[in-house]
Amino acid sequence: MALLEIRNIVHGYDASTFLNNVSLQLEEGQIGCLMGPSGAGKTTVLACVAGIERPQSGVITINGKTVFCNGTDTPPEKRGIGMVFQDFALFPHLTVTKNIAFGMGGGGEKHARLDEMIKLCDLAKVKDAYPHELSGGEQQRAALARALANHPRLLLLDEPFSRLDETLRERLAKQVRAIIKSQKLTALMVTHNQHEAFMLADIGGVIQQGAVCQWDDIYNLYHRPQCAFVAEFVGDGALLNGCMTQNGDTDTVLGVLRGEKLAGGLLARAGDKVRVLLRPDDIVLDAENGFPAKIHERVFRGPTTLYSLRLAAGESVFSAWPSHLNFAPGDSVQVRAQIKHLVLFPAI
Repeated sequence: MALLEIRNIVHGYDASTFLNNVSLQLEEGQIGCLMGPSGAGKTTVLACVAGIERPQSGVITINGKTVFCNGTDTPPEKRGIGMVFQDFALFPHLTVTKNIAFGMGGGGEKHARLDEMIKLCDLAKVKDAYPHELSGGEQQRAALARALANHPRLLLLDEPFSRLDETLRERLAKQVRAIIKSQKLTALMVTHNQHEAFMLADIGGVIQQGAVCQWDDIYNLYHRPQCAFVAEFVGDGALLNGCMTQNGDTDTVLGVLRGEKLAGGLLARAGDKVRVLLRPDDIVLDAENGFPAKIHERVFRGPTTLYSLRLAAGESVFSAWPSHLNFAPGDSVQVRAQIKHLVLFPAI
């Protein structure tokens, strides 16, 4: 049984529609991530699940209980959720311990649960400190401990790492995933950062202009995107123009590409114009049999460098090579596509 199910949620004000028939579900114990650009509707989805916003129509169920369905609208405090906000929303006049305890019930269990949360989130050394005395990572863990204190069945996270630097994000994302899994929680996170989704989530989706384009396994979002927007948003990649041949292959400026076709709903025939998705690992150096390209931009990533390459026809692709190769913008190289499956979309 799905612990969280959202069915055909529509939400907006006046003539503006923020969410358009949004549907997704999470099984018990799953961590889901909804990705999308700013203004796509990610946070509005969380607000509807939390009960902060009331949709115009649709159904939301949590742990088998309908919390929204037209006339049914369960108050936020009775939905069994915990939430970590983008700015952490810690009370500045309360210590870490009192922030975590805020809203908890009384009795002997309270102190035991407090101690458990402080230990679980590694806050023992700062339990008597105030929020302004904490590092960004400590604030994030304190906010998580407070969200978990009341035994929620569902945890909602709104851009939880956006205020942290890149190195800290990766470390904390791994810690947060471990904490959520140790508590056997179900969680839904929203972010515009695909790398956070890759590190944290079991399942995910991409939302654009209030509509979920694809809700799927994280692997499938990257390797089997169902539309061009998902293909370009999830992971580095480029869409190269091509034409279908009589043999069912794809003719491009990088030669004829062959492989298993993952074309979604596209039924391409000989002569059809298409776009083929190429990821950085699909482009390799080949000084003897490659096609000419020039280095346009580069991003150093430690073990590898991500290059943007301009092909002879003016199209661009990305490639990631070991950083010791150290090409510079303007350098000429020879490359070819080494691809096992073709993800194809209709030409624009």
